Amino acid sequence: MAVYTEVSFEQARQFLEPLGLGQLQTMEGCKGGIENTNYFVTTNQGAYVLTLFERLTFEQLPFYLRLMKHLAQSGIPVPDPAANRDGDILHKLVDKPAAVVNRLRGKSELAPSGEHCAAVASTLANMHLAARDFAMAQPNLRGLTWWNETVPVVLPHLQPAQAELLQSELVFSNIVTHVGALLNGTPDTPARCTQMPDVVSGQNRLQNGIQIFPGSVPVYRGSVLVGALGVSGDGIDQDDMIAFLGTNNGGSRVGGLGNAPSASRSDQIVVSISGGGTARLRFVGCPFAPLLDTSEQNVCQGL
Repeated sequence: MAVYTEVSFEQARQFLEPLGLGQLQTMEGCKGGIENTNYFVTTNQGAYVLTLFERLTFEQLPFYLRLMKHLAQSGIPVPDPAANRDGDILHKLVDKPAAVVNRLRGKSELAPSGEHCAAVASTLANMHLAARDFAMAQPNLRGLTWWNETVPVVLPHLQPAQAELLQSELVFSNIVTHVGALLNGTPDTPARCTQMPDVVSGQNRLQNGIQIFPGSVPVYRGSVLVGALGVSGDGIDQDDMIAFLGTNNGGSRVGGLGNAPSASRSDQIVVSISGGGTARLRFVGCPFAPLLDTSEQNVCQGL
């Protein structure tokens, strides 16, 4: 039964009174549900659902309830939260956020047919259309940040194949989010690409994506360092070349990204060595004539 917080008949009666929903007649805990406390209540005016929210806060709930009311008023078959005399639709009962909505007709369909799926799709499309003029906004509380926090908790309870699939999807989503942040300035993912411990709280030894062996290059947007690309394969020189050319060619295709500006590269530094000579540091190693389909000697030169 989805009742985590007990509410007495008298408490419910007093709660419903200022909402103008009539006199409470019956009250029964809902058998379904996994997160909130729900009661089916009937009054002399109709049937309703009383919900006490067990996880979401007073600060998080107005968006959802106002969206629900907006959709209901637009003709979408969703519950319509009841307001008090002041127009408030989020209330408090036994020190928890609470709401009352009209009880809709229908039941759970555990074996949906194509007709059911079509009905859901049509309703969802109408919901999107009706929500276009809804003014409120709120970040997705079950978005990528929540995934990053929750997946490590879930993993010990999964089979190896399930854990591998979940982790790969999480990595993919973080990469897509990070690329979107670099290209479009959208919010970035807080997830790190390494699990090395912090030196002190909040200061990681090795931040996202930097490799500590040859075969990696920094990625710049203009003069700003925004990431890195690392390659590991057949050899150090080949890794260097592929990372360097990949950053150059990929950055050219997406626009705005590329290798470090020439003036910022380590090959601009000349150091003195014993015997009076000098040596120039290397930025990347690029083998001579490395490609099978061309005799070009230095494919990295000038990039």
